[in-house]
Amino acid sequence: RDLYFRHCTAFPADLGSPKRYIEILDESGLFEPPQINTHYWNWELTKEKYVKLANSWAWVSSLPKEKAKIFLDDLSKLLEMEPENLSLPFKTVLLTTTKRKKK
Repeated sequence: RDLYFRHCTAFPADLGSPKRYIEILDESGLFEPPQINTHYWNWELTKEKYVKLANSWAWVSSLPKEKAKIFLDDLSKLLEMEPENLSLPFKTVLLTTTKRKKK
């Protein structure tokens, strides 16, 4: 997380929090309050696949090429201390809602 904050100015401080999406839904006035379902799971992948995955996230892919390369090099160095097969805890948050009925 520190590495992302240091290199990626677009990295969301509230990653994993549905708060900003709930606020957008509420402000629109178009939807009922959402139901929130949170699922925790482990993502099993190699270090190489994790680096490729990280490169696909908007806060990395939006970096200028040289800055992205520096970030990915630093990430690879950090991962050198880890086993080849990673088990990363992930959280998926699902918001479901319905359209608000007109009054």
